[in-house]
Amino acid sequence: MVDKVTKSDIIIIMGDINAKLGKEVTYQNVTGKHTLHEDTNRNGEFLCDFAVANDMVVMSTQFQHKQIHKGTWRAPDHITVNQMDHVLVNRNKKEIVEDVRSLRGPNIDSDHYLLKQS
Repeated sequence: MVDKVTKSDIIIIMGDINAKLGKEVTYQNVTGKHTLHEDTNRNGEFLCDFAVANDMVVMSTQFQHKQIHKGTWRAPDHITVNQMDHVLVNRNKKEIVEDVRSLRGPNIDSDHYLLKQS
């Protein structure tokens, strides 16, 4: 479906992708350096493959933030936090995204934190 969009349009994909993105050099052209995790899980590999195949970048891991502003999901143990919700955008349009971070304050009645893209 992404390949049906004209090149001049902006594609933004965001959501709960259950993808942990690590700091492996292999994926840094897609993910950047500011991930919460050290290792990429299988869903993260799928996400990176999708991004490469569609000339997209994961913007939720491109910006330097404190660790508490990277986590997007809190496990039922209330201790474990993962960065599993992501924002992707066309590589040639990535400059339109100035920042992506999680907001811990708003109560959205979920085990996920709200993601803010600006």
